[in-house]
Amino acid sequence: MKWVIGLFPDRASAENGIVRLRATGLPEEDFSLQDRTTPREDLVECTPRDKTRSTMVSFTMLSTFVFGVFGLMAGLGTMAATDASPAFAMGTLLVFLLIGGGNGLFMGAVKGRSDAEEDIQNLREGIVAGNPELIVTTDKPEKVEGIMKSENATQVNVCSEIRPMELLPGVEQLSAGSPAATH
Repeated sequence: MKWVIGLFPDRASAENGIVRLRATGLPEEDFSLQDRTTPREDLVECTPRDKTRSTMVSFTMLSTFVFGVFGLMAGLGTMAATDASPAFAMGTLLVFLLIGGGNGLFMGAVKGRSDAEEDIQNLREGIVAGNPELIVTTDKPEKVEGIMKSENATQVNVCSEIRPMELLPGVEQLSAGSPAATH
């Protein structure tokens, strides 16, 4: 099961999303509509792991490929320019592949975590500003994501893990009619 969390500009858009999702046969207990009136301890957000992991995989594949091409050119160039053996060229290629893989893992982890934290921060700011979030538990996240986007969700995240939401620094509580209380 996955969670799909959509942040909507207004309650009407979120409720339209619920109507469309109900029409697909999703049971009522799979929906949760939360906003600034939801008790703080009930608010949830995605963990950064999914986005970090997928970005690491993408960056590792890309970096390994690019470094592999350079390693192949370096190895073949060395063989053509000198009397180096094919084993030397293979060693050069292997070194470049290892460097590319390590580089991709590191850069993917940094970029993925940064992007995930930005999404989480945007969700928190939206809740504090009064935007509703619709949380759907499903085994068909692509379908739910598409419906949410078609109903004007400003942000949609698919995650395999959720956690209690941490509010913005200085926000003590949320209330229905007033801006977020600050220190």
